[in-house]
Amino acid sequence: MATDILYAASVNSGSTTSSSAAYGAEDTVYTGDTDNTSWTCRWNMDTMALGALSTTANAQSISVRVRKQTGTGTPTYVLNVYEDGTLQHTSASTSVTSLTGQNITHTWTSAGSGGQDIDVEFVVSAVGGNPATRASVQVDAITYTADYIPPITFQATMSGQSDSSGSVDGLVTKWATASGQSDSSGSVAGLLTKWASASGQSDSSGSAAIKLNIVISASGQSNSSGSTNATYTIGEDFIGWGFPL
Repeated sequence: MATDILYAASVNSGSTTSSSAAYGAEDTVYTGDTDNTSWTCRWNMDTMALGALSTTANAQSISVRVRKQTGTGTPTYVLNVYEDGTLQHTSASTSVTSLTGQNITHTWTSAGSGGQDIDVEFVVSAVGGNPATRASVQVDAITYTADYIPPITFQATMSGQSDSSGSVDGLVTKWATASGQSDSSGSVAGLLTKWASASGQSDSSGSAAIKLNIVISASGQSNSSGSTNATYTIGEDFIGWGFPL
């Protein structure tokens, strides 16, 4: 597992006074709604590093720096988290009690997307009534600690193999189930690669193949440079890879 720290970067929908004050890390500059003003605003978070979000329960963490302004009442908010456009988490109603700033942490469970589109929404309920008690919520920063599974690559020396174009290749590629990443064709990602010593084999069609405990056939595919790579069809589990097909 790995973690990536992400911050609010833009507004998706809704509004609050000075909404851009919530962008980036904590800096003591807050959004501006006060008194009896209730509001809803949804921020887009920064884009995560390459990988797929962990689906471990409550592994995802969002810390918010907030305060109330300006009266003695206790305003509340509900935090919604959207993953790839789908509502994934709704917090309980949360009280804001500090006039100077407090950090509140919310944890949630990912559906396992690529984490490229995470939004955080505040739904604020202000306190009305007597002017001395009126209070709303202001936001300094939204900090998302993304727990994710990075791509894994294994590599060792290999020579004497070629694909259908005659160039040395021999790359055995295995795609694992992991949404949110894609190859050049737009296929699902979670790319795992492994190089190994192997002698040249060929199937009945004459396509290039690699013998690695078992014989696997390969058909020519093109990469973005126009040279031919090899996409291999695996006939059975690779014992020793440590990954299910």
